[in-house]
Amino acid sequence: MSRCHRGFTLIELLVVIAIIAILASMLLPVFARAREKARQSACLSNTKQLLLALNMYAQDYDETYPPGYTAFQDSPNWRDFVVPYIRNTQVLVCPSQRKDRPVSYGLGYAVQGRSTNSWDDDTRVVAIGETVGYEAKYWSVLPLSSDPATCSNVYIDPRHNNGLNIGFADGHAKWLAKDATENGDIIWQ
Repeated sequence: MSRCHRGFTLIELLVVIAIIAILASMLLPVFARAREKARQSACLSNTKQLLLALNMYAQDYDETYPPGYTAFQDSPNWRDFVVPYIRNTQVLVCPSQRKDRPVSYGLGYAVQGRSTNSWDDDTRVVAIGETVGYEAKYWSVLPLSSDPATCSNVYIDPRHNNGLNIGFADGHAKWLAKDATENGDIIWQ
């Protein structure tokens, strides 16, 4: 009695490979979006931690936020003031940050060196946000200087699904779409 062992034909094998390739091409963008959402959540956590550090600093220094960035290299900037209030300096780096950018987060111009009681509605005042420079500022398409020490124009970076994480002076942090940050409901300066 003879047994017939029949394998796959080349056509059958190619059809199976094509089906797997089609399924993979449909699933890869979904996985990429899920990975970016996870990075966005980690960044939101970083923003909240930095916001808490800013508020702890303000409590210790007569309800006043730290000064912002200065152009002098030996001068401390806001990060130097809040580092004692954070356990791990990794919160200063967004997981989605481009490698050619020196800083992930910037202190809002509206809070730099000001009292925590300076606003009637601190739920709209930006205390910290994702930047491509040293301080949180208006959206812009202008190029940055290649030398961060001489950079005078710094801009918000919508690196998470065309939006960014922002921490507000009242202590809450959330992700906002780029369009929502341009409608005048947020106080940058």
